[in-house]
Amino acid sequence: MKEYFYERIYELIDKFVLADFDEIIKDYQNVIARLNSFYGTRFIMEPIDDKTQQVIFSQLESHHKSSKLSKYRHLVPIPTHEKNILKEKITEKIIVNPYYDKAVNIYQLYMSYQDSLIQHDIGENQANK
Repeated sequence: MKEYFYERIYELIDKFVLADFDEIIKDYQNVIARLNSFYGTRFIMEPIDDKTQQVIFSQLESHHKSSKLSKYRHLVPIPTHEKNILKEKITEKIIVNPYYDKAVNIYQLYMSYQDSLIQHDIGENQANK
């Protein structure tokens, strides 16, 4: 059953842009570039300084505290110490999963595919100037 899941995901590789949480938080400009390339959009995301990022995180946390999900601290959409501990524990379990290597290979293949789309779009944009 699990292998079937990965086979189905692989078939859909050209229908979505994949990014992990750390990349979204730390390298969102690359995520935006991939989104632009994939969907033909022109979103521009200027770098965010640490102070602005803290303001954004604070607003997200305040919103979470006032929502129905406030009792689920681990669901707040920002990096936290508690989430890092949970992530380490989960990572330990994931790495020993027999499908881990296959999932990593699929992810790397996908990222290579996305990078090739970006390079193609960069080449087309330069040729059109």
